[in-house]
Amino acid sequence: MRLSMSVLLFCFFLLMLDLIVQRMWLKFCCFAMFRRKAQEKQLKEQEESLQEWEKKLKESQNRLVDLQRSVNDREERANRNDQLFKIKHGELEEARKSVEANKLALKAKEDDINRRLNELHSQEMVFNLIPDCLFFIWC
Repeated sequence: MRLSMSVLLFCFFLLMLDLIVQRMWLKFCCFAMFRRKAQEKQLKEQEESLQEWEKKLKESQNRLVDLQRSVNDREERANRNDQLFKIKHGELEEARKSVEANKLALKAKEDDINRRLNELHSQEMVFNLIPDCLFFIWC
């Protein structure tokens, strides 16, 4: 019986050991499950955070594209305005040269008219003196 008592004790010890192992396994499984759920929750939060970051990034990229388009439009308008300015400046320079040439032509005509008027005035004075001279010659 002694053997059977030690066998019984051994069996009891094995049962207790088995219970301890099962409890430890259960605790490990619970811990693993808790840890997995915590990791899943953390991964989900990170994924949501990344999605939010991607959304903000796309919005920023769209704003940047819009701003770049606006800058390009302004630059294009500025280039067109520069071209128009150069054309208008050229036209203005041509008009200034034309006005200057017309001014010189008018000045030449004015000088010619004044010269002719002076000649006419001189001739008129000569013609006005002729009758007086003729009168003195005949008298």
